[in-house]
Amino acid sequence: NYYNNETEFDPNWEQDREPQENRITTMAPLADLLQDQLSMCSLAGKDVEIAESIIGNMDDRGYLTCTVEEVSEPLEIPIEDVERVLTVIQTFDPPGIGARNLAECLLIQLESLAGEVVDEDRQLAILVIRQHMEDLTKRRFSRITRSLAIDNQQLKYVMELIETLEPNP
Repeated sequence: NYYNNETEFDPNWEQDREPQENRITTMAPLADLLQDQLSMCSLAGKDVEIAESIIGNMDDRGYLTCTVEEVSEPLEIPIEDVERVLTVIQTFDPPGIGARNLAECLLIQLESLAGEVVDEDRQLAILVIRQHMEDLTKRRFSRITRSLAIDNQQLKYVMELIETLEPNP
């Protein structure tokens, strides 16, 4: 079909367009964002190779999909070196990047909030996640309040803070 652009109008043109969410965006993939941050950080030498291996083993949510042992073995380097480099990568944006599980992702984000939220609430949220993640996910709140000797209001503040965090980096 040939349409004369000046005289004919196709009323279905909007339906034929691809929805916004299906269009290719110009946002760089996560690995590219991390590589950019890696090039600007203080890591050098073998540490860069370790960092690139860690980044290469992240899923599209930003979670590390292998163990530190699985990174260290092929590179023939100590696990401690991988842990040290991973700690650096976990300071990159977005907060929570390089976490190995949900609890670690939330803890990284809480660490990044130092100075931005009431520190007592932040420290209590860290304790709840470190010691009571299962109770939290199963909504066993009375176990948390009893164990940490806090009241329901304190737990409410902590829960509100935790709910502001992203489950994925």
